[in-house]
Amino acid sequence: MEKLTPRTLPHWDELPDFELYMDQILSLMERYLGPSVATGEKGLTASMVNNYVKLGLVPSPRKKRYDREHLSRLVMVCALKTVLPLAAIQRILADGEEEDPSVRYNRFCDQFEAAEQDALRGFAQGGESDSPHRAAVAAALGAQAQRNVALKCCAALQ
Repeated sequence: MEKLTPRTLPHWDELPDFELYMDQILSLMERYLGPSVATGEKGLTASMVNNYVKLGLVPSPRKKRYDREHLSRLVMVCALKTVLPLAAIQRILADGEEEDPSVRYNRFCDQFEAAEQDALRGFAQGGESDSPHRAAVAAALGAQAQRNVALKCCAALQ
């Protein structure tokens, strides 16, 4: 359990400042979020990106190229989709769309990192870190409770 370290996401200024093609986007997303994909789960695919564009979760590419805003939206969608349905993610992303994308995305990254640190700190303080079994159960139950709160908050966005 001592090998657990909080993960980080690249902040806005760490994202490429030039346009990328789909295969480059998929490669970067694997690098950014690969550790969060559970064994046996499929990573991000081109058809998934196209579906997110159709649903309005990600803006349409310009001449088949994607920029920082596209990439930041994909990071947010992929980080959230492991615990929330796409309809809830749509509500989250629609709320506050008028905000500067870089500010919004950097706040998301900060929240992601704080949540990771809080979860790891909770294991250390709760004595769960000495048993992988107890740690797994505590994490799963905590995740379920947090998911329930997130879904109620998303419902309030309607």
